[in-house]
Amino acid sequence: MDPNYGQSGPMGQPPTGPMGQPPTYGQTGPMGQPPTGPMGQPGYGQTGPMGPGAYMATPVMVAQQPPNKGLAIALEVIGGLFGLYGIGWLVARVTSVGVILLISGIIANIIMWSAVGFLGVITIGIGFILAVCPPVVNIIVMVISTIMLNGRLNRAAGGAPAI
Repeated sequence: MDPNYGQSGPMGQPPTGPMGQPPTYGQTGPMGQPPTGPMGQPGYGQTGPMGPGAYMATPVMVAQQPPNKGLAIALEVIGGLFGLYGIGWLVARVTSVGVILLISGIIANIIMWSAVGFLGVITIGIGFILAVCPPVVNIIVMVISTIMLNGRLNRAAGGAPAI
């Protein structure tokens, strides 16, 4: 065994074995050669293409589940009642449409409620009658968005449209 085995080299360098080569960790086969496994490949945990003691991890295959249609539609309906359109689209993994609907719905609601408040103040309360408009608009947009989401999910699943 090398007397410097396990000791760090000069200036914090990794330890070295005979002739300045990295020390051998683990077992060796006949004549100092690394042991071989089946078909002449390096043995488990021995020197291989990735270095001493390295091994290749087994790749894991994960099947991606289809989006949950019921959850996507339910979230689109619930969020749409509050002006948060696009949540169902995001759950259905149609992110471009979902993000556009979500951002535009928030901006539209800010504008609508600001207009209701402004007109209510200007008209000394009469304009607050318009407070009925934003919820009605939210319901209309929510229904249209949910119908379109249902059609998109049916096309993606290859099924017949639900009635």
